[in-house]
Amino acid sequence: MFNCWHLIITILSRCSNFYLYGSRNGILCTGDNRCEVFDSASVGTLEFPVCIILNIADPTQCTELPPVRPSIKYIDLTSVTCSCTWLRSLLSMMLTRNCPMYCNLRDCHLTACGEGEVNASYTTGHISLYVRHHKRISIILGDDTGLWEILHGLSIKSLSLDGWGESGCRVNHEKSFSQTIASLSKLEELDITMDELTPCVWDALRGLNIKSLTLSSRELGGYHAESLTQLLSSLKRLETLDITMDEFTPCVLEALHGLNIKSLALRSKEWGDCQAESLSQSLSSLKRLETLEICVTEDSPGLWKALHGLNIKSLRLDGWKGDGLKINHSEPLSQPLSSLAQMEKLTIHVQKDSPWEALYGLNIEYLNLKIYDNTGEMHEESLSQSIKYFCG
Repeated sequence: MFNCWHLIITILSRCSNFYLYGSRNGILCTGDNRCEVFDSASVGTLEFPVCIILNIADPTQCTELPPVRPSIKYIDLTSVTCSCTWLRSLLSMMLTRNCPMYCNLRDCHLTACGEGEVNASYTTGHISLYVRHHKRISIILGDDTGLWEILHGLSIKSLSLDGWGESGCRVNHEKSFSQTIASLSKLEELDITMDELTPCVWDALRGLNIKSLTLSSRELGGYHAESLTQLLSSLKRLETLDITMDEFTPCVLEALHGLNIKSLALRSKEWGDCQAESLSQSLSSLKRLETLEICVTEDSPGLWKALHGLNIKSLRLDGWKGDGLKINHSEPLSQPLSSLAQMEKLTIHVQKDSPWEALYGLNIEYLNLKIYDNTGEMHEESLSQSIKYFCG
């Protein structure tokens, strides 16, 4: 029984993992570099947030969460009742550490969520938060219930959102999502993986002050074409754009037209000649573009034509999932590569049939080659000739 305003937990100096379960009463501390705490009753009934005290002189003076001990790397909260404010304070504290740290929430009951909604409460699903250096957070979730209230107003510089498995995340609480994204005033990088990028996502991202945006989705219908165009044109500070889709549609490529970006990555399963004209027009309109990455299952003449004459300094060609690009048209590749007069760095990851002739005579400073060949053949003669020409 705890007769205090805070539940006070002193973490041992060697402890690296911290577990709090709401399924039992009492506290159990064990060795082996971990500390387990079970206290559903106290956590649920305390008027003030739970306070984790780490070797300070007078624990009774604690009114806010103090800095986390550097040895703590993992916090697991299961079936715990706590306020959104307390969890937000915990994440804020983790962000100040500038070192990797995990926090898992499983079926936690969150109270006092939302401004002016003291009685609002939610029960989370399984949410995994990974805080990295330089105030970067990666989040994996199945259900976004309660998540946006926890993140609201935090000093996050980089945010990554994904789902469990290959499904990507879903935004069910659209209003909370929009309010939280708008409240992240320090945000510079945003990475979102979803099954389908919905209009509410486009609206929430519009006008953000971010420098880097990564969007991964299985599909994007023509219905969203205008939303995507408006979104990208509203991101005035955007320098890096990374888009992954099962299949690119002309509307996606047209939305890239005239952007002020320096780096562009496009990944897709299929890339037919029907998009060649849209791609060519969009790439040639990107006047500040320096770095281009294209990842696709197999090439097409239209793809190589779109690269012709670009003023880029770095080019990367790879398969859709980083497993090597299948080259079917090696001849058309020679001309666009030789036309890239400003190119200094070239990275090509290819499958068995490798177009070494396309590399002959290139005036580049850096070359990265990787061959995915099931037969184990290294094509030494062709590579030797290519290197000879490459080195002049």
